[in-house]
Amino acid sequence: MAVLRLIRGICREGAEVYDADGRLVVLRAWSPDGPTWPKVNEALLKAVNALESTAPTFGGGKRGEFQAYYFGLHRGSQRDPMMSAYTRQHMDVYEGVQKILESVRTHVAGIFATNFPNIYKRYAAALDFVEDAIPDVRAAFYPFACFAFNVGTVVCNPHKDFLNFITGLCLIIPFGKFDHTTCCRLIVRELGVEFEVGAGIPILIPSAMYTHYNTLLTKAGVRQSFTAWTGGPVVQWADLNGRSVSQLSKKEHEQYASSLPMRLAEGLALFPVHKGF
Repeated sequence: MAVLRLIRGICREGAEVYDADGRLVVLRAWSPDGPTWPKVNEALLKAVNALESTAPTFGGGKRGEFQAYYFGLHRGSQRDPMMSAYTRQHMDVYEGVQKILESVRTHVAGIFATNFPNIYKRYAAALDFVEDAIPDVRAAFYPFACFAFNVGTVVCNPHKDFLNFITGLCLIIPFGKFDHTTCCRLIVRELGVEFEVGAGIPILIPSAMYTHYNTLLTKAGVRQSFTAWTGGPVVQWADLNGRSVSQLSKKEHEQYASSLPMRLAEGLALFPVHKGF
């Protein structure tokens, strides 16, 4: 059972969700020092406009009928982390978009570090290790390794992001012009909660652990989304001191496999716990 705080209401308020063990697992951010979200929305619109002449990474698919632009540092089937092929092919566009996004990145990093300090340190340590070990790679949206723009009228189907770091967090920021009080709500299925998330408002969720999606746009407008995440294989490579699982000896492999419950427990322990539980 989840404990909810300020799930609905105006976007000048935050929203927190705690799981049955008192862990803070979802946060809808807010800006106590002023209305930051219009500036975030403006920056994201400017960034996506800079992508107009660039072909998307893909369009359509199981997650929804929208176009997606993926950039960042990942580790797919290759042994070591590297910048994605799409990023390398569009480096000038990528670097231009990064500059536009810098104020958003700084804003999000502050929210992340303040509310989830131990998870932030976990992400930062893994990415620092990778960047030090491989000079030509850099996190795309530090402390996240990757970011993406989902463009069009974005309605994302229910899914989990299984390749994301399992006990980590994913960032979602809707942007555009839409009425968040009547539609386009973000649903986190296993927690049984739904969020009103206005344009430019960051929300952090454990996207590999929980099924999530957004509801339909029912009125005039456009709802697009920006997401950022770190892949589990990147963190794993750092945890193994710059090696992949395939490079482990038989004994090391057995020890690593048997340590899974301990590693999951350690990951869950990074989430802040409400003192009332």
